[in-house]
Amino acid sequence: MNGYILTEGHEYRPTYLSHYSKESTIHQPLRIGLWHNGTLSWKYPHTTDLEDYSDSFFSVSSLNCTPDYEITKIQLNNNTNERQHLKIIIEYDHASDAHSTAFYSPSENAIVGIAQNNITMLGGMLSGRGMSQYCVQKKNYFSSFALLRSLENGNLPLSWLANGDIYSMFILETEICSGVQEEGIIWTFTSSSAEKTKALKNEKITKYL
Repeated sequence: MNGYILTEGHEYRPTYLSHYSKESTIHQPLRIGLWHNGTLSWKYPHTTDLEDYSDSFFSVSSLNCTPDYEITKIQLNNNTNERQHLKIIIEYDHASDAHSTAFYSPSENAIVGIAQNNITMLGGMLSGRGMSQYCVQKKNYFSSFALLRSLENGNLPLSWLANGDIYSMFILETEICSGVQEEGIIWTFTSSSAEKTKALKNEKITKYL
């Protein structure tokens, strides 16, 4: 089975495990899905078991994790004979309360979450480009028929601001020629102020691009 183990420097890399415990799984506030040819399938992390996170198009290559940030590196491989349009859909469960706010920041190309004791930035890059679509809403909206129908079409309803108990989603997308591999990153940064969060993001992102 394909799982993740912690290596020196707080980096998780895929490893095949014949035995594992529930405690070895990584529980994150985000999940990652692949949209392709009208179908959305959630790839990472599986909620009940350590399973194979890779398929013919998508794989997670590493996860660098500390209390202040998480950087997930992904790979997309086109082993078909045709050019493919792929979308990565990311869903994030904010650590929020009734007084929390989240919004899309064009200057950072990121979703910013403001809670009582911290500021979080959420975003990613794929093929050198940031998020192409985003949706910031209260959690109960994310089980709505409108959102599910939009996801079936590989789209998100535009919503840039929400208050209270919040979920966010965004899309990274690319077109890949036959036989080509592309890499991307998905990241979250958290600190006690906006300035510290921005500084942490600017410091770490350049290392992984």
